[in-house]
Amino acid sequence: MMRRKRDQMEEAQAVKVDMSSMVDLSFLLLVYFLVTTSLLAKEMDLPMALPSMAGESAAELSPVSIRVEEDNRVVLHPGQSFEEVVASAEDGRELSGLRDRLSMLQSVKQGVQLDVKDGASYQRFMDVMNCLRDGGWESVGITHL
Repeated sequence: MMRRKRDQMEEAQAVKVDMSSMVDLSFLLLVYFLVTTSLLAKEMDLPMALPSMAGESAAELSPVSIRVEEDNRVVLHPGQSFEEVVASAEDGRELSGLRDRLSMLQSVKQGVQLDVKDGASYQRFMDVMNCLRDGGWESVGITHL
């Protein structure tokens, strides 16, 4: 008899917490941060124009070749006699060597062929794309090797 009374008293003293208001609050905070967060300009989509093939000579369409290697090196003009490594794997995200070379190669009708080897990091790919966007390159072809 005493044990039953003690169990009833413990149940009466047990604290029950209503979690529905906590869940509501967490969803309100989630919505607030989703609405107020803005994307960095560096990570946004890049506007690109596809070149038209009609009426353009082959010389105007020869693209600048860039390749991102498995070890995240960036190579300009891969496979040609004047191939040049413009960014090593240890270089930061700014890729100043690539920016300098691209500024020298900038022309109105010339595009870029970007080859990305399997194993290259997505971040390095985006860094190269940011360099292209900042340099004003709009005609970019992308292949995955």
